[in-house]
Amino acid sequence: MTDAPHLLPLLPPLPDPVGTDNGYDWIELLVLSGWREVAGLGGGLLGDWPEEVVAVHSDRRRGVYGLAVYLCGDITIRAFADPGSRLAAARGHLRPDS
Repeated sequence: MTDAPHLLPLLPPLPDPVGTDNGYDWIELLVLSGWREVAGLGGGLLGDWPEEVVAVHSDRRRGVYGLAVYLCGDITIRAFADPGSRLAAARGHLRPDS
């Protein structure tokens, strides 16, 4: 799993969480952003909604795959050059009880 920080500028901007009450509000803002929330992975639950929400962006043409995590109003963004690396990083957000 290798981040590709040089690809971060190729990712579309994420909605600003300021003014949202929780991750559910932020998910509603994702609709027009080019990002989408991901609730589960391989039968397990990702994040802990509404406090932790995982979102992804895929641009195969440009070879950039984004992973964003909303955590209590803070957002972290990572970029990857392939979907497998992004998938490996997303697995780190699987809920332990799922």
